[in-house]
Amino acid sequence: MKPFVALTLALLLTGRCGMAWKGYDVATDERSVGKQTDDAGIWGRIKNDLLHSDVKGTDSISVFCRNGVVVLAGIVANGSQAGTEAVKIARQVQGVKKKGSGMDWDGPKF
Repeated sequence: MKPFVALTLALLLTGRCGMAWKGYDVATDERSVGKQTDDAGIWGRIKNDLLHSDVKGTDSISVFCRNGVVVLAGIVANGSQAGTEAVKIARQVQGVKKKGSGMDWDGPKF
């Protein structure tokens, strides 16, 4: 029991726990490692473009990708172009099969 506690503490203190958890995620995901890598690449390209967009508010939009299907989620200011820009960015990324969005505009709902 003591070696397990010591190993757990060592992992937590050195930040290695996240790597172990990611390894667990990869091993238990039903997608192939190649498909997981493709999805991670798509996610990274979209998130990078959102972070570097000139349109205010795109940096707070979340990106989810599974089997090439991208979902964008977030809350944007009423009248903002952030949601439209995010969808435009996602459509331009190679490998994206389908786009969906869960945007909510801040302000009155009619």
